[in-house]
Amino acid sequence: MPTVLSDVLAERDRDAFAIDADAVRWRDIALDASEIGGTRAGFALSFGSCSFDEPVNELNAVGLPH
Repeated sequence: MPTVLSDVLAERDRDAFAIDADAVRWRDIALDASEIGGTRAGFALSFGSCSFDEPVNELNAVGLPH
């Protein structure tokens, strides 16, 4: 799993991600609401950065609103 997580965090192609009523998807991996809830409850509560400018600049670089 650490390799997959690293790959997700390093992903630069916004088209590799999709969110719909059933799941959050990255490439061929999908997590439904119960899987996300379980992960949040037992592992990851949030993801942060020590920098404000870097994440904003990266969002701008890929054309995502922030």
